[in-house]
Amino acid sequence: MYRLALTALALGLALPAAAQTARERRPTYPVVHIEQWGNDEEPDPARLRRASAGDSVRDWFTLEDPEIQTQVLYGGQGYSTASLRLEITPGGRVGGCRVTWSNGDARWPTGLCDRIRERARFRPAIDVDGAPVGDVVQITVDYNTSSRPRSPLVQIGSGAPPVVVPVERPSWPPVPGPRASVSGLDRLRGGPDAPEASGAPWAGVTVHPAKTGTSVFCEVSASSGDADFDRRACAAAEAGGYNFSFLHPSRRRIGLLFVLQDDTPRALLPLESTSGANIEHQSLAAIADQLIADGHDLDTGLRVFVTAGPNGRAVRCEVTRSSGSDALDVAACRLIRKDARFTIARDVFGRPVEDGMPITFPPAL
Repeated sequence: MYRLALTALALGLALPAAAQTARERRPTYPVVHIEQWGNDEEPDPARLRRASAGDSVRDWFTLEDPEIQTQVLYGGQGYSTASLRLEITPGGRVGGCRVTWSNGDARWPTGLCDRIRERARFRPAIDVDGAPVGDVVQITVDYNTSSRPRSPLVQIGSGAPPVVVPVERPSWPPVPGPRASVSGLDRLRGGPDAPEASGAPWAGVTVHPAKTGTSVFCEVSASSGDADFDRRACAAAEAGGYNFSFLHPSRRRIGLLFVLQDDTPRALLPLESTSGANIEHQSLAAIADQLIADGHDLDTGLRVFVTAGPNGRAVRCEVTRSSGSDALDVAACRLIRKDARFTIARDVFGRPVEDGMPITFPPAL
């Protein structure tokens, strides 16, 4: 009896304290973050500018939507996210929508696609002639809570993917930067001056540390065109010793070049930095002057990404930040493809290669 009385007394004291804690709990308010971060397709040389939603994203969801109310009711203290793949029509509507990832809360992605198909309006992608074309856009939709009311409900993110990170593929020439220390490789006798250095076959490879243990794995970044030589080059690379410990995990890789000497794949070390392409100031100034003469306002923040070919001419031009004018976006890339001249990018042997660079208007000359 005495124990029961003590238990009842303890419960009687605890219940008011719990109720007081609940009363003092600070209110939370819903907030939705939407990030647009590119697509999973290969670049299309015929496409000049990607589809974008801009500030219209704020109109995609309201507090009264069932998806938001479900989160308020069941997930008010939680965090829910979903990644969506949107197929954008030439008219700027969402023709297809698919959930590619969610954090496991089945209530959250349900209905998101229906709401977006109904309300989303995109500025359509355009081709090099300014005609609207279809596109694919990937977005993430995050539900969270805030300690203060947020207006509007939908906040537009910076564009970086918070959940799904695109896989970085090896490229050639490799990006100059800190190198891992390397030992135990058959090196090319004579280095870059050896007769075999600029001959064929040659293969560029990228060596990464394995996720476990001390081993490494090799990927062919620039094929020799001879599958057997590529395989032998990677086998030779994997036989080397590497120390990646002083590099940031995202940079733990090294690019190597193998050439054939005495019927053996031999590595050129160190791999010298490559020279990049750059647009000649005179041709860029002439392009800017022509755009102004044609009546275009260049103070609009237009930014393009241009790929220069081994001949010093533009092979691709894509608008990465629109001027807001289709006419200016099209005219700028058209003039760059037609008139721009670039210094030629070269690999470690001085051979011409493609290279890319951003160009912003008005240019800083």
